[in-house]
Amino acid sequence: AMFDLDVEHGHANQGVHIANCGANWQVIVLGFAGIRTAMQSATLSIRPALPQHWTRLAFPLVWQGCPLRVEITQHQVTVTNQGECELQVIIDDTVSTALPETAVTHVR
Repeated sequence: AMFDLDVEHGHANQGVHIANCGANWQVIVLGFAGIRTAMQSATLSIRPALPQHWTRLAFPLVWQGCPLRVEITQHQVTVTNQGECELQVIIDDTVSTALPETAVTHVR
């Protein structure tokens, strides 16, 4: 995770290692946020497992052409549909529908 940041590897002075950046993104979004890929689920599925000392994780995501904003805390998950499409979302086994330009919040 620190490959482009620490002194031992020369910071990012000579450029960043884009594959390393992609791997870090996958660890956070697929791992800690618990997003299942479209190969695993036809419906956006979120089952977060944040480390106890994390207070918040937020990131943009495009799911099947629909732009979203996902925000996860220890106590809730909010998916904001920023697009024109209607989208089903499964958060911790609860199915909800995110209408265009609205947010769905699931309390954990």
